[in-house]
Amino acid sequence: MLKNKVAAIGIVVAALTLSFPSVASAETDSYAGNPSVRVQDAAIKSCQRSQLLFDAGYFSPGSPVAVDVAGPAAERVSTSGDTAAADGSLVFSFQPVMGQAGVYTVTFTGAAPAAQAVRAAAATRTYSAVISVTSDGSCRAPAATASTRTAGAEAGPALAATGGSVSPWMLGGGALALLAGGTLVGVNASRRRRG
Repeated sequence: MLKNKVAAIGIVVAALTLSFPSVASAETDSYAGNPSVRVQDAAIKSCQRSQLLFDAGYFSPGSPVAVDVAGPAAERVSTSGDTAAADGSLVFSFQPVMGQAGVYTVTFTGAAPAAQAVRAAAATRTYSAVISVTSDGSCRAPAATASTRTAGAEAGPALAATGGSVSPWMLGGGALALLAGGTLVGVNASRRRRG
C-alpha cells in the first residue's frame, strides 16, 4: 500500500516537474483582457534597432512614461517614445551605440489606466525588457522585418522571447522520477502475483 502511494507521488512529481517550463513561460495576467507587450528583435546587432510595443490601455492615455536604460554605454543609447498615446499604447525604439555589444535592460514605469488603478493596489505599471546586442562587424538588415513579412504569416507569440529553454537536468530528473515510479509499480505488481 505504501509503495503504491510512493509510486503515485513519484508520478505526480514527475508530471509537475515536466510541466514547470510551460507554466513558467505563460503570461501572468491579473486582469481580464490585460494589454500585452511585445519585444521586436530582442537580440540585435549594434547597428540595428529594436522596438517594444505596448498595447492600447497599457498606460494611462497621454501620460509620460519613465524609461531607464542600463547596460554598456547606456547614457549614449538612442531612444524614442516616452509618452503614452491617446489610447494608452506606447511604441519605444532602442538603438545601441555602434560597435557597443552587451546586454541592456530597459525599464518602463508609467501610470496605469484609471480603470485598472482602481482595482490594483498600485497606480503605476512597471515593465522590464532585456535586449542583447552583438557586434560582429557585419551589419545587415534582419531576415524578416514587419514590412517584409508575407501576407498571412503569423506574427509570433504574444510573449517576449526571453531566450529561456528547458534544462537537460530538468528533463533528466523528470525522466528518472517517471522511471522510478514505474519501477515501483511494476515491483509491487509482481509481488502481488507471487503471493
